[in-house]
Amino acid sequence: MHLKPLIGAVLLTASGTSVAGLAAPEQNPVTTPDPTIPQDYIETGRYSRTVNEPYLSQRNPLKIIVNTRIPNSVDTVEQAAQFLLLRSGYRLADASVRTHEAKVLLRHPLPQVHRQLGPITLDKALQTLAGDAFELVVDPINRKVTYVASRDLVGG
Repeated sequence: MHLKPLIGAVLLTASGTSVAGLAAPEQNPVTTPDPTIPQDYIETGRYSRTVNEPYLSQRNPLKIIVNTRIPNSVDTVEQAAQFLLLRSGYRLADASVRTHEAKVLLRHPLPQVHRQLGPITLDKALQTLAGDAFELVVDPINRKVTYVASRDLVGG
């Protein structure tokens, strides 16, 4: 049998050396991603990559996790909601579109138990300020929030 020459040729080919004048195929060619095609992952280092997606809190600022102490200078539920919304890009809806119940809620003094909130998402913190009697209403186009009385209590 002529296995020895065949084994030698396989070993030479595997090591990248050409056999009988044939060039060995290029191993691990470096390819650069096409910048016009969206990539699922972005290389952040030689051995690391990350998902090419914004964080949930970047897509929806009300999903940011807050852990805050509301200052003693804040007296009402409205002031507390404004304090929480400060750097979110959202704000309370104008008083002209608030329901009578929401206006009453926002004038209430801030309960002491609500001075320390978190860690909790911003939308849940805003809901906590209002309690179960109200629902948080979000206008994502104008980035405004307000409250309406819970449908369970109003009967709607």
